[in-house]
Amino acid sequence: MQPVIGISTNFQTVDKGKFLGMERIFVNKDYVDAIIKTGGIPLLLPPVENTEILARYVQLCDGVILSGGGDINPILYSSSNSSNSVFVTAHPSP
Repeated sequence: MQPVIGISTNFQTVDKGKFLGMERIFVNKDYVDAIIKTGGIPLLLPPVENTEILARYVQLCDGVILSGGGDINPILYSSSNSSNSVFVTAHPSP
């Protein structure tokens, strides 16, 4: 059976052009291609704040890739911040 691999996605607000202000969720295609190439099934995980929804997504996965972007807040895995950590939000402030 092919493993289902979740890929965390990124959030972006379009800042120019016809779709100005539209909020988009995306992931770089290389992540999807790599999972398929190695026999897995990619599942894109949207950035949601509801932990019940997130837990259900994780239940569907055999593994998870935390795709690029800012640092993950160490508090989320019961650790402490280092001087190199930065805070990242799912919905950036204007």
